[in-house]
Amino acid sequence: MQAESINGGLNNYRASKCMYATGKGGGNCLKNASDGYLFVFDGGSPGWQEAGGQPTVETEILVSRDGASVVDVIYNGSPR
Repeated sequence: MQAESINGGLNNYRASKCMYATGKGGGNCLKNASDGYLFVFDGGSPGWQEAGGQPTVETEILVSRDGASVVDVIYNGSPR
């Protein structure tokens, strides 16, 4: 939800499908769980992924070990 908020809300932005996966613990978006949960994922305008489009934003966020809060937004910008 943090990425949606900083990128203009759900009317303007959708994170990659891996961030919405249930029961998979972040799927391919989860990169590291040693010091919290590090998620790296793409995003773009609503429908970008379903239409086969390219992402316009890449976000890297560290979430606390208990999952209760965002520790840091490490990167939020053009895909690297």
